[in-house]
Amino acid sequence: MINKPLGMILSLCLVWNLLGPSCLLGVAVVVIAQILNGIFASILVKKERLRRKATDVKLQQVSAYVEAIRHLRWYGWHPVWLERILEARQSELDLKVITYLWTNAIRFVNILGSGLLPVAAFYGFTALAGHELRIDIAFPALQLFNMLQSDLREIPGLITVLLNASVAVGRIEAFMKEPNKTADDNSASTFADVLELRAATFAWPGLSKNVLHNLTISFPPGLTIVFGQVAAGKSALLQALLGELDLHDGELIKPDAPIGYCAQAPWLQSMSIRDNILFSSPYDDVRYKQTLEACALTADLANFKHGDLSSIGENGIGLSGGQKARVALARAIYSRAKILLLDDPLSALDQQTAESIVAKCFGGDLVKGRTVVLVTHRTDLCKGLAEQLVEITDGTAQTSQGDSLHLSPTNSHTAQTLQDAKMVKVDEAQESAAVPDKFEDEEHREHGGVKAAVYWQYIKAGRLKWWFLVILSAATFRLLMVAESWLFKVMLVPATDSGRTHANAIEIGMGRSIQGDRAGV
Repeated sequence: MINKPLGMILSLCLVWNLLGPSCLLGVAVVVIAQILNGIFASILVKKERLRRKATDVKLQQVSAYVEAIRHLRWYGWHPVWLERILEARQSELDLKVITYLWTNAIRFVNILGSGLLPVAAFYGFTALAGHELRIDIAFPALQLFNMLQSDLREIPGLITVLLNASVAVGRIEAFMKEPNKTADDNSASTFADVLELRAATFAWPGLSKNVLHNLTISFPPGLTIVFGQVAAGKSALLQALLGELDLHDGELIKPDAPIGYCAQAPWLQSMSIRDNILFSSPYDDVRYKQTLEACALTADLANFKHGDLSSIGENGIGLSGGQKARVALARAIYSRAKILLLDDPLSALDQQTAESIVAKCFGGDLVKGRTVVLVTHRTDLCKGLAEQLVEITDGTAQTSQGDSLHLSPTNSHTAQTLQDAKMVKVDEAQESAAVPDKFEDEEHREHGGVKAAVYWQYIKAGRLKWWFLVILSAATFRLLMVAESWLFKVMLVPATDSGRTHANAIEIGMGRSIQGDRAGV
């Protein structure tokens, strides 16, 4: 960041000392090029910010699609979501092409300015100032010009780095300037012994559109089942109970105590299975073994060489989706939190395993006296265990007692979910057996040359006008390089001839002097 500008200034000073004021013509070319680059850079900043926003939109849609892919395929909604993702991807690609073109425009102007610099300087030195371009001037000047050109060619890369850093720092500063959630925010935190919502309306942070409307729900100790259609607001309800959503109206009442949370997408650390379950909690052998049995992990751990001490992550063993979900569930169950918020931990499990977990975990002693809010589509498994049912429909909630659970026509999606779950039943033992003991470090690599069809795909992906600009830019750059070499040759030939003539005259004079001395002798 500092060496290149300082190198440019030093090179210009040396060129000034060598060529004098005549080099101002070359300096003017560089200044004009940098002014144009400044204009292009300001446009590039705006386009880069738009591209980052498009990337964020695409990543959010992809993340939502991956998290709900099982349910989307069950209901046949994945084509619509896939189309949205492709549209977001196309928008991102269009903006990426635009930013790439502006970056190349900066690079082209910079190369053009650096290439015209010696030509303009020598032209001013010879044609305008009337000086003779001698070898002792030309070659040092060319060396200085090469140094100056190397510094100038690296400026576009520095500009790109600074722009990316500016955009990234701006995003971080915007996030850090967001107000912290406090207990006084919209009366959000009234502490009591029972988790409760009173006419509460929530929205995602920073957005004005509400996602949950006028919720009045009390969560008593025991199991509360939350169900509903995909994207109805079930996960948003858990986020609201955690305090991650903005409370626009009403009141959130919660105990002043830690809350255990199990996300829909299991989050595990690169450490042993035991450390992931304990999560810095003290080790209780009896409670730990009960947790493993309740979460159906005992048989899986027996198949691992090092049992629960097996590391997971980049250099450890690989876990299936169901195993990850059960480890995350075990972490929440093992904790001493009085309130557990579980976001669909049964979705990745087969029917037999899910039934075992519901019976041993949610019906066992580990959750006695605790408030458990379970989001699930498999409500039939929880018959007789649920104290309360909460059905989410378009951001609104309807509560009922647990004994009213049945597969009525209004809950037809639940019946369909159960039917589809049976159709796609996976044998967890087979799935775990197919998982390698360690992740493979080496990837498969194709050998040989690149096929012509690959290049043809790249050509077809580009538009005609873009290819025209690329070819025109390459041809112009090559033409300027040839023109620069030709001008140097034209300027240096007369100087070289005159230098040779002067050297021959000196040599002849010296020869005559030697002969005269010899004759005198």
